[in-house]
Amino acid sequence: MPHPYELVLNFRSKVPKSQQPQRSRSGCFNCRKLKKKCSEERPSCKSCQTKCIPCVWPSSHIKSMPKDYKIPPQDPILVRRKREAMHAIRKILPKATTLEEITKVQEAKLEACELELLPSTPTTIKKDPETPDYRALDLHSAGRVQPLDELGLLLNDTASINWDQSPFQQHQQDTTNIDNENDPVSLSAIDNYEDQLPLWIPISTSRKETFITACAVGLISALAPQYTHPLLHASSTWTPFVKMNPIIERVTEASGCSFIAWEKPDLIPLAEKKYDLAFNELFGYIRTHDLETKDHLWLGAAFQLLAVGSKTVWTFRDKRRIDNLKGSWKLIKARIAQTESSTSTSTSPISSLGISNISPSSSTSSKDDNSPESPPRGNFDDNTVASDYSNENLKMEVENSLLRNEYKDDLASRFERGWIEAFIYQYGMLLLIDDVDVMGLPTPFEVFSLVRKRIKRPLMNCDIAWMNHPVFGASFDAFELACKASYLMRHLDHEMTFMAAHKLYDVVQSYQLPQIPAEVVNNPESFNRNRDSALMSEVMLRAVKILLRKIINLRLDETDIVIQRDLEAALHKLTQITRCGQVMGISSWPLFILGLTAIKDEHRDVIIEGCMQYGEVCQARYIYTLIDTLEIAWGMRGDTYTTARGLNILLETEILDRLIL
Repeated sequence: MPHPYELVLNFRSKVPKSQQPQRSRSGCFNCRKLKKKCSEERPSCKSCQTKCIPCVWPSSHIKSMPKDYKIPPQDPILVRRKREAMHAIRKILPKATTLEEITKVQEAKLEACELELLPSTPTTIKKDPETPDYRALDLHSAGRVQPLDELGLLLNDTASINWDQSPFQQHQQDTTNIDNENDPVSLSAIDNYEDQLPLWIPISTSRKETFITACAVGLISALAPQYTHPLLHASSTWTPFVKMNPIIERVTEASGCSFIAWEKPDLIPLAEKKYDLAFNELFGYIRTHDLETKDHLWLGAAFQLLAVGSKTVWTFRDKRRIDNLKGSWKLIKARIAQTESSTSTSTSPISSLGISNISPSSSTSSKDDNSPESPPRGNFDDNTVASDYSNENLKMEVENSLLRNEYKDDLASRFERGWIEAFIYQYGMLLLIDDVDVMGLPTPFEVFSLVRKRIKRPLMNCDIAWMNHPVFGASFDAFELACKASYLMRHLDHEMTFMAAHKLYDVVQSYQLPQIPAEVVNNPESFNRNRDSALMSEVMLRAVKILLRKIINLRLDETDIVIQRDLEAALHKLTQITRCGQVMGISSWPLFILGLTAIKDEHRDVIIEGCMQYGEVCQARYIYTLIDTLEIAWGMRGDTYTTARGLNILLETEILDRLIL
């Protein structure tokens, strides 16, 4: 008889153990290869439908996946079929207003899904002969088309402008059509171009319409990265001009082609060709025609689209961006002078305001401008303190609350807000890497003294006053300080640089960070997007403080305790911003400054991740020039021009000349 202790030690339960669950082997080979759950829907599972790849299933004699099995590439027929289905849904969705129409939309979705489940057999793709309505596009993020609620108001504003088309028609007849549709170079550059486009771009009747749609859907949306009022968004203020006349239409086509070239490098030769044609035709029209003040709208849109497109094409030429920015600045000064003068009329010629000198070869500097509001060139002391910024922001909040949903501003005023801010951003990117005095552009002290009062005025009643800045949001003041600090960095030999840097440093130290009101916190969508804007403002202020500290004491390096403290604080805020959020579209400048001070691997990883997010949001291949410069500053690669590291890269003009921001 066994001892009782033996029964306890050698206890064996009579209940059988539960069997281990076995993984299902009935999925497709592609999901097995990726080691992911398969929906097991025949003839094509959900994962293969999303990737547009043929779905391979085990046969009766081959049930196990071969060891050397490789996932097949994308099927062009499936790609086109999916794009057709997405395009069909997009055209029906904005029309669903009643219960019956919503039911029809749901049926269309089911038909589209059934279309994707069909076997991959060659079929003839039917294209919609209707031209897309570009004015109905309202994208707050690339690839998502939403109906514009204020479309009626927008169309009324556009129709109220009396556009004189006779000069454009005459210019179109005089200009030879050098961009022929049957050009063998153009056709060979985009052979089967529909198969090369991203899935979110809808199919149009021609490649010209497709490129224009890509510009309206993607590039123009990136011009206003902030969460703003729908009537202040770029899709509401810029899109109505994309087909206003043949000149701006060619500019839009070139910009759209260069935008698509981000994902499809095969389109780069065609994008370069179209950009050159649009640039030469725009400046040729300016030289041969008398311009009027009402032309500043479409001319401003053309200049800014070309300025952005000059960075998007593969063979970047900085002079093209400078020429476009010089043209925009002349138009901005003329527009401000016209609105402030009581004697000017809407039909006065622009040539009377000095705009007839716009040309690629023009080197006219703003030094000749005798405007009483602009300080003389070289005067760095603008007598601005931190309390001035706080008072202006408080005044803007009060004016914003008094508007009470009154839309008293027309399309021209709303467009000018985004146009001027887009110019300031592109102009500010040049200040750190080029000398604007040599290029013929004004100093940032002149620019902000002229446009600040015009920008710091709310146009629409928004949740927060800074939402009236479609490009900068809460970072307008921070970017102004960044522009002035960048200019001082390029003029270290000036006698006023040290004193001006000290004043700006005091402003940054005592600047009141933007705060989100309590009533906005209860709205999750508005709170999250405005929170990203406020975080970006603090990140930019930290970068400005680091740059000013370097200007004040050139002997400091990135190991300084204060600099490292500001770096950690800035990166902590940067990691809280929504991944690939639209506010990352203005993050290249602070990422560069913060990257030069990063000495830890974990900090450098955050900077590289931020650079990749910026490139994804803006579709910008030139972000790799920033990464290459940072790798030189980190000592990860050698360079024949310099042995400088860290913040000392800012003193090496040979390195900065190859940087594109």
